[in-house]
Amino acid sequence: MNGKIKKGFRLPHIYALLFGIMAVYAAASWILPAGELERTVNEAGRSAVVPGTYHVIASLPVGIFDTVKAVYTGMVDAGSIVFFLFVAAGSIGLAWSLADLPQFSGSGYHMICHIIMVVIASAYTIQYALKVQQNPASSVVYGDDFGKLAVRAEEIAGTIMDEAEYGEVRLSLDALFVTAVFPCISFLKVMS
Repeated sequence: MNGKIKKGFRLPHIYALLFGIMAVYAAASWILPAGELERTVNEAGRSAVVPGTYHVIASLPVGIFDTVKAVYTGMVDAGSIVFFLFVAAGSIGLAWSLADLPQFSGSGYHMICHIIMVVIASAYTIQYALKVQQNPASSVVYGDDFGKLAVRAEEIAGTIMDEAEYGEVRLSLDALFVTAVFPCISFLKVMS
């Protein structure tokens, strides 16, 4: 071997990460207690959580077959989004192969363009918000009735979570963090 061996952390393939996360959550369903909150239908006809009603229920652990089946069920339930992403990714991949370019070529440029577009859109949104703050009549939705979308103070009151509810929310936030951060790390490792 002529070259040096690159040492250090190497991120696993994204599918290994996804299936690893699925396995951890399936295992957690055997360990963590299940719970639920009672719900009621409010005056607006929406389902609302009744504050302070969290209670433990019988666990329904997720087995290996259920874990694998969840992938299919999730794909079916989000079919239109999955189809769009496959078409978009396929188009980009096809363009790269037709142009005989390596994968992710131009990704730095695309990322810079994306950041510029987000900054421009954010600046426009802030400018528009300041304009509407000074003159509410300049809003494109000025005069529209949003009463049916309003949330009453009673619906919000008493929503301070007990420890079990906080644990559930914290677990969900941790899952969101892991599923959002790991692909970004993977992308950055590919780019380096």
